[in-house]
Amino acid sequence: IEWIKRSFVPGDLSECVLAFAATDDEAVNQAVVRAARAAGIPANSAQTGGDFLVPATFRRGALQVGISSGGTSPAYARLVREQLEGLFGPEHGELLAWLGNLRGRIQEEFPEDAQKRRAFWKKIVTWSTVELVSQAKWDQVEEKVRACLLSLSD
Repeated sequence: IEWIKRSFVPGDLSECVLAFAATDDEAVNQAVVRAARAAGIPANSAQTGGDFLVPATFRRGALQVGISSGGTSPAYARLVREQLEGLFGPEHGELLAWLGNLRGRIQEEFPEDAQKRRAFWKKIVTWSTVELVSQAKWDQVEEKVRACLLSLSD
């Protein structure tokens, strides 16, 4: 990113592969989008529309949540994102890391039986498991895994 404190000129896009029109001047934003399109460069502008949307996002470890209003109200997308950020704490990232490590074990347990693997994940990936992780009750999570594996064993 390079910031040059002056008015936009179409040549500013000469070595760009992506353009964001993010000024408080709609005429400038429209000029950026027009110049980008003329140069075959995807452009984003919240005011004038563009070629792609940028969702309001947040992460919890490997979990990435994106909210989009389809360009109609980025402010509303941000509001929803802020609400969801409060609902999804760090336990979601912790659980995803743990589930990622568990995948190989379940694949080895049921190498030829996709139906049993799906049944296992349906029993393990639940809000009650999320709650156990949020309370750091990993021993109970492991017990849930053992019970689930036992119930699916031949």
